[in-house]
Amino acid sequence: MKYSAVKKLFSFMGSPRLTAILVFILLAAVFAETYYTDADIAVYHSWWFSLVLITLIHNLAIFTIKRFKHLRINNTGSFIVCLGAILLALSIILGIKWGIHGQMRIASGKTELAYKGLDGKKYSLPFAITLEEFKLKHGDFGSITVRGPELSKPLKFAAVVGKQYRLDNYDCILEIVDYAPDFYMLMPEKTIGTRSLLPKNPALHVALKGSRDCDTWLFHNYPELQDRHGNKSELPFGLFYEWSENISLCESHIKVTNGDNSTKRAVLNSGELFSWDGYYLRQRDYDKSKNEYIVMDIATYPALNITYISIALMIGGAIVTLLTKLFFKKPE
Repeated sequence: MKYSAVKKLFSFMGSPRLTAILVFILLAAVFAETYYTDADIAVYHSWWFSLVLITLIHNLAIFTIKRFKHLRINNTGSFIVCLGAILLALSIILGIKWGIHGQMRIASGKTELAYKGLDGKKYSLPFAITLEEFKLKHGDFGSITVRGPELSKPLKFAAVVGKQYRLDNYDCILEIVDYAPDFYMLMPEKTIGTRSLLPKNPALHVALKGSRDCDTWLFHNYPELQDRHGNKSELPFGLFYEWSENISLCESHIKVTNGDNSTKRAVLNSGELFSWDGYYLRQRDYDKSKNEYIVMDIATYPALNITYISIALMIGGAIVTLLTKLFFKKPE
């Protein structure tokens, strides 16, 4: 009875069904860590994530022993794939155990010498990181709506600076000239500018060219208010600006300084990796309320070479499997 129970457990531990369950759990964990980082769930460093990986290694090892007791040419590829998968899971465990993982916040123009670990403690870095410049590149600044009696339905255009749109019904061209996130005007000179980069009073400078020439500023907060220059006559249509933030690129200019004062500069976009002295830096996010700082991931991967070898083994094993099926077919 006991022998039968052990045999069933051994059989399940090496079954493809358990492999599928464990892989599904790992994929769900990776998805959660990637898309729900604000919750600080730290999936990769939880005890259960390591337990799932260890169980997967045991599962693949048992499966490999059972399946490939007698290694033949037609199952060599599958054996190599299993071996690569075992090494990949092992490299992840080594990275979790002995790798460095944390984050730092760097304000524009400031230098940081430490990062915050997943345990909440601060740890020193062997180099300094300076955020020299921080830029947000917008895809557009919202949309402009044209409403008039001659239009069967309102026309809507993306508010992209430099873009021109033809209004066929009115024989003119609408051009997006400029954008001010926090519009102000000094009187009586009527000097126009922006108080800050925050969208407190977003305004759009547009120009009409053609049958009617007109410059005007459109305001998201005050849709009925327009500061109009040029042709003072009333337009036969209404222009309304609706602000929305569409960041197409978050660009950070960083400088890394080593203890011997050697430096290296890099321009990082969101998600890009930068390596220095075995450390990997990745811009994760930025301060959306004030646009004053960025959030940087800091990590080391001590088993990175094992990861590369495991991936090469799995790719090579898949190729070997394909070739053996093509050239070493079993006799009918």
